[in-house]
Amino acid sequence: MISLHELEPAVWSEKQFGTCELGDTRRTQRLVHYAQQMAEKPDASTPCQTENWGDCKAVYRLFERPEVTFESVTAAHYQNTRTLPAGRYLVVSDTTEIDYGYESEREGLGPLTATHRRGFFRHSALVMDAESHQVMGVV
Repeated sequence: MISLHELEPAVWSEKQFGTCELGDTRRTQRLVHYAQQMAEKPDASTPCQTENWGDCKAVYRLFERPEVTFESVTAAHYQNTRTLPAGRYLVVSDTTEIDYGYESEREGLGPLTATHRRGFFRHSALVMDAESHQVMGVV
């Protein structure tokens, strides 16, 4: 079972991305740091997630590197997933449409599919062990 401590952004980001092979340990450290920032402010843009302009530029430079691919970033997460104890898992997924009920010109809000109003979608999933009903994680 995953403890609440393991879901803290700093611990989670190190576990999920700390062993990524990106050609330089500094890149891996930058990825771990940004993953923590992302987890702390998941609804914010990259400039708002990072603590300062230098961090923001470093993240953009990181993602421009040819060594930083979808496969190289997700490999450690996939390996962690494979080490979970064998069993059956139930994944409860939800997409929520956050509609402000009016046509807003606020920056960062996009058009919704059901209306011409503006808002955003929130996607979440709860993973549970089917036998013990223990929560394995929320994303």
